[in-house]
Amino acid sequence: MNSVWRQAPGDGGFVSVDDGGEFSFHESAADVVAAFEYANEAACILDRHGAPFRLVAAPGARLALAPGLGAPDFSWLRQAWIDAQHRAPHRYPLQRFYPGTMPALLETLFECLWLRHGPDPWPPPSAVSQGAILADPFGHVYRAAEVPTLRKSVRTMVAHTRPGAGLHARHPIFVEVEAESGTRGGHAGQASVPGRPTVTGIPAPGVAGS
Repeated sequence: MNSVWRQAPGDGGFVSVDDGGEFSFHESAADVVAAFEYANEAACILDRHGAPFRLVAAPGARLALAPGLGAPDFSWLRQAWIDAQHRAPHRYPLQRFYPGTMPALLETLFECLWLRHGPDPWPPPSAVSQGAILADPFGHVYRAAEVPTLRKSVRTMVAHTRPGAGLHARHPIFVEVEAESGTRGGHAGQASVPGRPTVTGIPAPGVAGS
C-alpha cells in the first residue's frame, strides 16, 4: 500500500485552488476540467513540479487545460494554504511544519491532499485518542489533537495531552512533530530547527520554544 501512496502524488496530478480558497487534488487533467464550471473559478492550478496551468474555453468542449501565463506566487499560495487550514480544519487536518520553500510547499500540498482526499483517506475514519502519535506513509510524524476552540489553543491541546490518555478526539487534527532522528520526513524536508512552527504558525509540541 505504501508504494501506491508514494506514487500517486509523486508521479503526477494537479492541485487547484478555487475562487473561494478551497484546495483540491486531481489525478488527471480531465479531472481538473471536470471539477470547474467556468474558467475563472480556478484561482490557481499547479502540477507536481510547480508548473502553472489555467482553464480556457475550447471549441467543442466546455473547458480545457492550458499552460499558465506566469510563475506561481509562492507567498500567496502558502498563505492561501494556511488560511484554508484555519478556516476548515476538518477538511485539511494534517498540520505540517511551515513550508519555507516552494518544493516543500508542493510536497505538503500534494501529499496532504492525497492522503486526506485520495481513494484511501489517512488516517482512516476511526476514533483517534488525543495525544496519539501517528506516522504517515511519507515519513511525517504527527500528534493527534481535538480541533481547538476559542478557549483552547492548539498549543494547549497538543502539548499538554499525554499519548494514550484515552480521550477520543471527535474531530481530530494532526500536528506534525519532529521525528526521533531529529530530521523532517519526506523528500523536500530539511534538518529540523528547534521551535520551528507548524503550518498553523504554532511551534510543534515537544521541541524547544513550544
